[in-house]
Amino acid sequence: MNSNPILQKISTLRTKLFQWVLVRGMGQWLLIVVGVLICDIAIDRLFKMDFAQRLVMLALIGLALAAGLFWKVLRPLWLRPSDEALLYEVERKHPELKESLLSALQLVKQREGTDATTGVSNELVDATIRQGFDDAENIDFGTALNANQQKINWGLLTTGALLACVIGVGVLSSSFLNTWFRRNVLLTNDQWPQETYLQIVGADDGTLTISRGSDHRQLVMVSDGSSVTDVSVSLEIENPTGRSVMPMKRTGKPDGREHIFMFHNVSSKFRMRASGGDDVTEWVDVQLVEPPSIEKLTVAALLPEYTGVESEELAGPGPFSVLRNSKLKFDLTANKSIADALVLNGANSTALATVGDDKNQSFRGLVPESGGLQGGEYEVRIKSNDGVENSRKTKFTVTIKEDKPPTVRASLLGISGLIVPRATIPVSFQAADEYGLEKLGFNCGWKTEIEEKEVVVSDRAIEIATAGSAGLLSKATAQVNDVVALEMKPFDLLPGTSFRFSVVGKDFYPDAENVGRSQEFLLRVVTEAELRSDLLRREIEQRQAFDQAYQAQLLLTTELQTIVLNKRSDDQSEQEFIASQEQALIAATREQKSIGTRVVRIADRFEDFLVEVKNNKLDEAENEVAPEQKIETRFDLRIIRPIRKMDENSIALAARHMEHCRSLASDPSGMEKAAAQAQVAQQEIMEQMKLILAAMNDSESFQEIINQIISIRNANDELIKRIDSDGKPDEGKIDEESIFD
Repeated sequence: MNSNPILQKISTLRTKLFQWVLVRGMGQWLLIVVGVLICDIAIDRLFKMDFAQRLVMLALIGLALAAGLFWKVLRPLWLRPSDEALLYEVERKHPELKESLLSALQLVKQREGTDATTGVSNELVDATIRQGFDDAENIDFGTALNANQQKINWGLLTTGALLACVIGVGVLSSSFLNTWFRRNVLLTNDQWPQETYLQIVGADDGTLTISRGSDHRQLVMVSDGSSVTDVSVSLEIENPTGRSVMPMKRTGKPDGREHIFMFHNVSSKFRMRASGGDDVTEWVDVQLVEPPSIEKLTVAALLPEYTGVESEELAGPGPFSVLRNSKLKFDLTANKSIADALVLNGANSTALATVGDDKNQSFRGLVPESGGLQGGEYEVRIKSNDGVENSRKTKFTVTIKEDKPPTVRASLLGISGLIVPRATIPVSFQAADEYGLEKLGFNCGWKTEIEEKEVVVSDRAIEIATAGSAGLLSKATAQVNDVVALEMKPFDLLPGTSFRFSVVGKDFYPDAENVGRSQEFLLRVVTEAELRSDLLRREIEQRQAFDQAYQAQLLLTTELQTIVLNKRSDDQSEQEFIASQEQALIAATREQKSIGTRVVRIADRFEDFLVEVKNNKLDEAENEVAPEQKIETRFDLRIIRPIRKMDENSIALAARHMEHCRSLASDPSGMEKAAAQAQVAQQEIMEQMKLILAAMNDSESFQEIINQIISIRNANDELIKRIDSDGKPDEGKIDEESIFD
């Protein structure tokens, strides 16, 4: 037998069986694929899985599909049934064969293996084999396969393929399936269509870097594309100790889209995600880095050029007062490499320039780079190369101060409210400015009434000194103390004129007239006779005041005698009597010192009179009339010096003796001796005061006489001038023809 129809039919059956198993396995596997994908779509859409969850799901899907492919397709194909098993299934479908096919196949294999059939007739073997071959030729082995099941298998395969194609086309054309494919297969961060979209501010590629040990203010924004923005937002935080959900607070902005949560003293890594509305963000890993810090910061104010001062260092925490039009110079170094350094002032930001390399890095710059310096709060902010800012803020406040006008104070020396037209006015002044004085001068003005009808008002500025010229001022002069005489003769003022003046100083401020003024002095110009009469009146007032001091000294002398002679009454104890004596002596001592103060004040006033006389040049006429009775002799030698000598010697000695009496109040005999010494000093005071009073009376009498003499002389001189003026003919009225015939 050259051919074996049984084996040929078995081979054909194997091919059909392979197809049958493949169709059934692929159909089932495709349905598994579609089912798993639909489940994944539903899970991701409903629960919004994060990246890690989607990665796990993708791995599980891959394992499930691989397992399904193995169990439903590869494993059935790998399990190859034997020829006998196949013939058994065929004969089970055709029971009339009575296992002829199996017998023929076994005899053929036996013969091919041994070339003989032991104990069996060859003719019988051949007949059995021939019968099997004939039966194989007459039947269809394919009927052993379940044809109905094969149709179902083809239906499953077609359905699975169609569903897979639908999903594939949907991925390309549908935004819904495309979002799922990108999220769960490509593992991107695309989000499902939703009403609210949240954004964790500061997160970059799923990572947020903050400084270790600092307080961190985390913002979560409801993005612009959200149709629903009024949502409550929570922050889910996961760290090694567990997971917690913390509600976030709104920042209070009008749109209500910003939510905030404050982390305090962050010291360990964690991760977080935000949820609100229908959105849940991806997990963000928080990385901690050491924050940069400022090791050294130097801030100096560069002042305007006109001040002559290059810079002023601003040391300490502030606030700092800085001159207008100044600039701030910053110089800082940090503890690590810095990407940039900024100086913030409100909405203004100035970047400092890098100086040096990474090993010797520093930052310098001027604020502002142009324009004028603004007041307010300044903050120095640095950022390291890893994007972390300094956690410890460096802030200070700057206030802008104006360049104040110079401070000028002035006082008159030896001048009262009355002056004569040719007086000299000594003015003591102090002028100061922080950044130098440019000019000093007098600002004068006067008002004159003519015939009680016309009023003439005039002004004049008189320069005292200018910077750069020889004299009081130079470019660097910041303070001047001096006495300057203002001469009235050049003004040529008439008696009755009201004269006012002040001392003015100007600094170097270029943008405006920065002028400081002293108090204004108001003087009245009078005749010499009027001033002499006023001086005499004031001299009489001081003599009367001195006479009152004399009467007080006389009364005090009597009181001291009374205190010493006072005896203890019967209803007084020894301690009470001593205490009353001490109190009386204390009051007496105080009164003695008060008398000294009063007479010294009178001496000061006479000195002022003397200076005023000289400043108004009244002594010139007096010296012409009575050169032997100069005012220096009458005032200085006979009144001023004796008063000062009496105060320094006699009055001081009497006060010491009286204090000694008080210390001896408990010793009557000792107190009497001390009181006797005090009374001697007081008697000497009274004798000296009598002499001074006599000198004052003589000076008054002499002054009255001198005033009358000078008044008569002045009247005589005026009369002579009028006579000369009236007797001289007016050359314009001379008739030469009638006079000189």
